[in-house]
Amino acid sequence: MSFSLLSLKRPNESLKSEDFLTKLRSQAVVIEDIKPGHLGRIKHKTTYWFSLAIDPTQTFQAGDLVEVLYREGNTLFVQAFPKEI
Repeated sequence: MSFSLLSLKRPNESLKSEDFLTKLRSQAVVIEDIKPGHLGRIKHKTTYWFSLAIDPTQTFQAGDLVEVLYREGNTLFVQAFPKEI
């Protein structure tokens, strides 16, 4: 079986970027600090992921609980985990 690289199709350019995002909305634990503009590491369920804060000014330290909002590629975007009232 063979194929040509020319036969592979690129994604439709008219698709919105959110079509490529997977929404997750669940809890994770910070393993390596997440600093503004720098990737950190989190443990989400049983897997370790690169992560960025959705708010570029926010910092999370190892051990903090965060809420995973969505995934883009191999990076999960997080925010502070909501506190119960």
